[in-house]
Amino acid sequence: NTVYRFIQALQDIDVYCPEVSLDDDGDVCFEWCSGSHKVFSVSVGDGVFSYAGMGVHGSAPFDGIPSVVAEKIRSVYE
Repeated sequence: NTVYRFIQALQDIDVYCPEVSLDDDGDVCFEWCSGSHKVFSVSVGDGVFSYAGMGVHGSAPFDGIPSVVAEKIRSVYE
């Protein structure tokens, strides 16, 4: 399932553990937050993930974590 594959991919990019919640539509939301201006979130659903924060946003079929998403997640805590 996509959520499991996303969690495995997170381990590969070595980032801080996010807050995890369930969206109203059933997607699993992962959020990294460090202060009011550094927030990045990823929502993972049925084969698709969406991301937003820190000047970027997008949605795509999940096939690994794009480098721009990994960079933004890491930059939350820099």
